[in-house]
Amino acid sequence: MMVQKEFEKQCVDAVSRAVSEMGVDPGDLPVEVPDGADLAIPCFVLAKPLGMPPVRIAEEIARRISVPSGLISGLTPLNGYLNFTVDSAAI
Repeated sequence: MMVQKEFEKQCVDAVSRAVSEMGVDPGDLPVEVPDGADLAIPCFVLAKPLGMPPVRIAEEIARRISVPSGLISGLTPLNGYLNFTVDSAAI
């Protein structure tokens, strides 16, 4: 369980840094555990402050995050979500 919490923290921190670079306070980012990814962060809450559609926000944030990094082995922007994959060697 500790690896999952650290993975979640690393994902949220990476997205928060990217959003801050885009000139917006990221606030509390929602986190989901969807099918097909180890963790997802939806970008819909950022649409209004950034003035962009969620799909474009996810793509821009993904470009700003260097992967692999720490426990994050993969990142895919998909339909307004950032889908993260954990490094399986860390589990």
